[in-house]
Order: sequence, then structure tokens, then C-alpha cells
Amino acid sequence: MVDWSVKQWTRGINKIFIIKDSAGTAQSISGYTVIIAAWNEDGYLLSGTCTICSATIGGVYYNIASGDFPTPGRYSFEFDVINGNVLNPTDTYTVEVQNTAKGG
Repeated sequence: MVDWSVKQWTRGINKIFIIKDSAGTAQSISGYTVIIAAWNEDGYLLSGTCTICSATIGGVYYNIASGDFPTPGRYSFEFDVINGNVLNPTDTYTVEVQNTAKGG
């Protein structure tokens, strides 16, 4: 199952997510930093800080940067929810990077 699809070389777009706990309930992230990381068996595809847009319901967005999605394929991704010495990773999801005719 794919949780997120994005075209190769997409950039400058905010992708919105809701951070949820293991039961699937939206999680309050007031006072937290949220990092998104995506990878496959070859290594990291991206790692970056998300912007919190609604802390009470776990709303964040990640601004897709140039070069984040250079190679088509399926990748795993998750969020690290950080507050001081506490690091709480979310469930792992799947992003599929699709081919496009446009180059980087």
C-alpha cells in the first residue's frame, strides 16, 4: 500500500500531514519538533524539519525541496517527534516517487 505518491523532481510544494499515535488518533505536538525522513535499502532519500501548522491536532507540513525526489521507486518514511531528550518515531509509511518527463 502506498501512503503518498509524488512525481520525480517535484519541488516548492507543501505536503501536509497529521501526526498520529499508534492507535491512529491525531497527536498534540505542542512544544515538539517534527522531522520527516525517507529512505530505502540504498540509504536516505531525504531528512528535513516539518513546519507545525496546527499543534493541537498534529498538523505539519513539509516543503518539498529541489532534489528531494530524484529517483523513481518506493521508499519508507516516518516522522521523528522530538521534545528535549524524548524522540518518539511514528509508524512507518510508504512514498512512491513516480516517473515524469520533466528533468531536475
